[in-house]
Amino acid sequence: MSVKGMGVDIERVDRIARLIREYDDEILQMIFTSYELEQCKADLSGLSYAVCFSAKEATAKALGTGFVTIEWTDIEIHIEMSRVFVCLHNEALQIANENNIKNIMGCWSSFDNHVLVHLIAEG
Repeated sequence: MSVKGMGVDIERVDRIARLIREYDDEILQMIFTSYELEQCKADLSGLSYAVCFSAKEATAKALGTGFVTIEWTDIEIHIEMSRVFVCLHNEALQIANENNIKNIMGCWSSFDNHVLVHLIAEG
């Protein structure tokens, strides 16, 4: 496998937690998939939501497109301990296929009320 792209993002946990409290379900479903909402719902601190949000940003960077043509829900984040696995759908999957990206994964850490996510796109 070879590295096809890298993505890094940092987010404030309290900022994302505030947005989660303020937005209604309809808005949240435009950002997070059903799987992500289920995965994060028990986390009252907002840390899991911040990891998902930051990992989506890092994924869009690793794909080299940002969110110009990709919907937020085209990127689905699976958190396992300090690791992040990415499942792509629709336009994001098409971009990955066009660029021979077979896998996107990485790690996350938290510090000082921030989440930092590093991802590598492999082909």
